[in-house]
This record gives sequence, C-alpha cells and structure tokens, in this order.
Amino acid sequence: MEATTFLTGNKTHIQDILTGHIHYAIQCAFDEKLLVNFEYTNLKGMPRPADAAAVLVDKILYRGETVCKTFLLLLQDSKLTDVFPGLRTLPWPSPATTATPPTAPSTTHASRPAVAQVAQISSQQPPSISTQSACSISTQPAAKSGDSGRHFVDHHRPALIQRVSLVEPILDVLLDEGVLCNEGYSTVRSKSTRTDKMRELYKLLNCGGPRAKDIFYKCLQENERYLLEDLRQHDPSGPRGDEGTCGRRETPSAQPRVAAASVPAAPRPAAASVQDHFVDRHRYRLVNEVTTVDHILDLVLNERGLSEYAYDQVRATRTPHEKMRTLYSFMNSTRAKDAFCRALQSTDPVLFRELNR
Repeated sequence: MEATTFLTGNKTHIQDILTGHIHYAIQCAFDEKLLVNFEYTNLKGMPRPADAAAVLVDKILYRGETVCKTFLLLLQDSKLTDVFPGLRTLPWPSPATTATPPTAPSTTHASRPAVAQVAQISSQQPPSISTQSACSISTQPAAKSGDSGRHFVDHHRPALIQRVSLVEPILDVLLDEGVLCNEGYSTVRSKSTRTDKMRELYKLLNCGGPRAKDIFYKCLQENERYLLEDLRQHDPSGPRGDEGTCGRRETPSAQPRVAAASVPAAPRPAAASVQDHFVDRHRYRLVNEVTTVDHILDLVLNERGLSEYAYDQVRATRTPHEKMRTLYSFMNSTRAKDAFCRALQSTDPVLFRELNR
C-alpha cells in the first residue's frame, strides 16, 4: 500500500486523533521540515484545532508520496504515539512502505529523509533566522541521537540556566541580531528570575535552530567568558565550543558521555518489579518533599529522560507537589527514572541519602 493511499484512507481518523494536541503535532511536523515557516505560523494561529488538523494532513497529501512516507514515519515515532495513543490503533502499512526515502530533501517543500536521521542533517538548517519562528514556543522532544553533533549550548543547558548572570545584555544582542523578535524579547524579560528567563530563552532558541544558538554562544563568549572556560574544564568529553566552531562539535568524541549532574547512577535493586525502582518505592516522600523540581527537570531533559513536551507540561503547573505528580505521569521508562535519581542526588543530596538508607 502506498503512503498516500494509506493516509487518504485514514485521513479522518488521523485528524481526529491529532486534534487533541494539534499544536504539538504541528511543531513536530515543522521540526521534521515537513512545513516551512509561514505554514507553521499560519497553522499555529488557526483558532479551531479540528481545522488546523485537517489543513495539516491536506498539506502533507499535496506534497506527494515521499513526504507522505516521512509523515507516516513521524506518526509512528514514540514522541507522537506517547502523546497520541490512538495512533497505535491504526492499521499501519508494512515497514517497506514507510522506508527511508532515497531522495535528498527538496528545497521547495523542505521535506526530510527520515525521523531517525535528525542529528545527521542538522547542519542543513538554513542560515537565516525567522523572527516568526523565534517567537513561537517550542515543544520539540530531545533528539534521539548521540552527542557527537550536539551544540555546546544544548550540552551545557542545565549549567547555563543556573549560572548565566548577565541575561539582560545577552537578550539585547539577540534582539539586535534578529534572533528574538520584540514579542519574544518581552516574553523572556517578563519572567521574574534569571533561571526562568533562561528557560524561556531556550524555548525560543530551539525554534531558531543552530544559527540562533551560534549567536547565543558568541554572546556568552563576550559576557560569560569565565563561565564557558569553567564548563570546558569540568566536562572535557563535551563539545569544546572553541573559537571558530560556534559551539558545535566538529568531530565525534570517542569518550562516553558524562551525565549532566556528573554523579554516579542511582542504586537499583535486582528485583524485576516496577515498584522496586528507587523512584517508585519513595513516590510519596518524593512528591511531598522535593523542592528543586525545576532544576531537576533541566537535568533530566539534558539527559533526554524527558521530551520537551513533557518538560513544558510539568513546568506549567504551579506548586512543587503538582509538578512532581505531573512528572511522575511522564516517568514511564527506566531511563527517565535513572536520570531523575542522578538529578536528585545532585540537587538535594541530603534527601537522596536519607531515602537511600
């Protein structure tokens, strides 16, 4: 069965499923280069989710078999099936139908070869920065790739959020360079603390792509030079961000990645029961006693234990208790729970040691 035939036959069902969180679906399609900037902006601005879902599917169908195959791969990816469980019920075609298209991406429609090659083609991002997309909030999940092509500012995201002090001068330069528009600039400055300003800024940088992060890195070189030197010294396996590379690693490192918190993995019992994990055994106390949730979220996201969609959903709640309860709803994998343990050990070692007795 051809991808266009399958998509046409299941169009109504797919539209109904995507309507529940259509903005997330639009963001994922844009991240996979199935949409260009003005289409992304127009779809995000549509008031009715059902209309936006219908237009999204129509645009994919209009672009032919290659783009439809890429879209079907995206719909079967866990970052979408976790948010839209109804996608798992569709009668998906055979793997051969949704194999990676052999052709290069089209510059007209900006189609993408395959979901699994996110990191490999990141260098093909256009050099220009769209101020429209820079003002939008990204919910892009973390890329499923190794650290070999990871940008310096992504690799050190938790540390930069906590330690950058000269946020305002950096924002001024980013506005002047066109990385931020006036609306995005005002949104970041409206946050009450430096860490919240940095978290909001990262959302906008994700929309701007590698070029926006290059400019941000240069701002850090000018305003936080000693912080960058300290990060390089304490994490030699990470991207160097040396002069001329704009913070991007030029060649893959042979060394294994160092965890964001640089702490040993949390102890795990040998039993196979789900409730035997440290995070599950101490759920009641963790929900009620953890206060450094925002910092923990930064560290878990950096280890790719959470998607950015989950990260945003947790941070949207108000109290630490509500954040922890929401976080538990997303910690469905051992990887996420282990990352949480390392983050807790780093941010609240006293509580960690007390629970681990």
